This record gives sequence, C-alpha cells and structure tokens, in this order.
Amino acid sequence: MFNNHHKRKKTAHEIHPEDIAQLIFGSCLLAVPVAFTEEVWRIGETIQEFNVGIIFIFSLFIIAVATFHTGYKHVVVTLEDWGYWKKVLSSYVVIFATVTFLLVMIEKAPWQLHPIVAFKRSIILALPASLSAVTADLIR
Repeated sequence: MFNNHHKRKKTAHEIHPEDIAQLIFGSCLLAVPVAFTEEVWRIGETIQEFNVGIIFIFSLFIIAVATFHTGYKHVVVTLEDWGYWKKVLSSYVVIFATVTFLLVMIEKAPWQLHPIVAFKRSIILALPASLSAVTADLIR
C-alpha cells in the first residue's frame, strides 16, 4: 500500500528535521546545567571579545570534526566544499538558538539592556552545548 521508492536517500550534506531535533536535545544535555551556574553569567560580563572569538572558533571546530567523522570521513573535504560548511554552520546556528532560548527563559540574556553580554553568554554556553550535541549525534 505504501511505496517506499519515493523516499529520498539521506545525504551527508542535508540537515533533516530529525537532525535538528537531535541537535536541540543534545545541546540541552550540557547547556541546561551549565546555564544555571553563576560563573557563566559573570564570565559573560567580563570576558574579552577576543576570547569570545576563540570560544566561537573552538565550538565550530568541534562541530566540524564531528560532522566530518559522521558523514565525510570517506570524502575529501576542501575549504570550497560548501555543503560540508553549510552543515557545520547550520548546526551551530541551531545550537546557538537553543542556548539563547534557554538563557532568555531563565532571564539571563538581557538582549534589550545589554545585548553584548547576552551575546557573549550565548557563545560561551554554546561551547559545552556543541560538545554534548555532537556527542549525542556520534552515539546515535
């Protein structure tokens, strides 16, 4: 009755709804407990922008390595491989949005009063969230 021949084969370049759900769930594994610590709130107020940039790059690196391991280890990935980088960046966007939503819920992302502090807190929290999100993807 149901034809499975119309289902598209999942490719490494694509992000599907189940991937987004897994990124959200995985990022919450570490983001939830870390978001409730006062240290993250204070670091977000005092950390230098350069260090925030390093944290951002390190988060992208973690996602890039995990993305490579889960779908690209048999493919030569170059800097021009837009599909790979699109998947890495879109994964980070989902993780960043998840942690930002979490910080807004607990009223620790003052976007209207102190947007730079809110942005820094989100970047800081995205680091452990990236670790747990990619770990959840690796063990799936």
